[in-house]
Amino acid sequence: FLLILLVLINGCDTMKVENGNKIKVDYLGTSEGKVFDTSIKEEAEKAGIYNEQRTYEPLEFTVGAKQMIAGFDKYFQIAPCFRDEDARSTRSPGEFYQLDFEMSFATQDDIFEVIEIVMSKLFKKYSSWKITEPPFVRIPYKEAMLKYGTDKPDLRNPIEIRDVTNIFKKSNFGAFKKAIEKGNVVRAIPAQNIADKSRSFFEKLVAFAEDSGSQGLAYLAWNKASSEQKIKGPILKFLKDENVSELTLVCNAGEGDVVFFICNEISEAERISCELRIKLGEDLELVEQNIFKFCWIVDYPMYEW
Repeated sequence: FLLILLVLINGCDTMKVENGNKIKVDYLGTSEGKVFDTSIKEEAEKAGIYNEQRTYEPLEFTVGAKQMIAGFDKYFQIAPCFRDEDARSTRSPGEFYQLDFEMSFATQDDIFEVIEIVMSKLFKKYSSWKITEPPFVRIPYKEAMLKYGTDKPDLRNPIEIRDVTNIFKKSNFGAFKKAIEKGNVVRAIPAQNIADKSRSFFEKLVAFAEDSGSQGLAYLAWNKASSEQKIKGPILKFLKDENVSELTLVCNAGEGDVVFFICNEISEAERISCELRIKLGEDLELVEQNIFKFCWIVDYPMYEW
């Protein structure tokens, strides 16, 4: 039989449950813990969730188990899940276990602290990779969407996106200026030391951006000091000297660097910039290997419209 294990967060060590199995809970604390043993089959039959073919229906009795032990204000639940739903890229399909954190009267900081300890210990125990040490960095939602184009950023990739809408608003680049007047934004994706890449490299990136939904991919390259032309790019002729200076400063661009520009309505600009950031990180082998970098995305908007 599978088990539902509900373990007090207040702390416990090796404990013996009714069927003789031992469960090691490597969580901080010394106070007495409790483990509740529930057979899925027995409880499923009691709850009447077998169908006529005697196969499992999507499990709901775990909610009842929570209610039965509702007198405990803090506990872990290692819950077996049977989901009858379409697979998702970010969720395990079908049958799996999940670790629930059940806490009463908890603050956000309380929850973060507990999860950081558990995640850190789990990944250190079962992986040889490095891991972010608690406390994990907290990134506001707006900042994450601007810098990474997503609320699930891979922090192993060092590229950070910038907003340069106001700079292009003051430029002579008509295509961007008209789009900005309609409420669109311009995002800059800088990449270091690629100005000497072949023409086909940039053509492939333009094609990638277009396949992702962009109408094109503008860029500027800051050449090596020995080059006759310090900065070059298809849109350079539409930019004033002060525009270029501002872009250099905001994007922290230097010799050998290239900055790509996406102009679109904000959600599309975020999405396309995110995809381009990921591709550049992978193609240029910038993504740090053998490490887990955790973070919290905080201050989500209450509504979206």
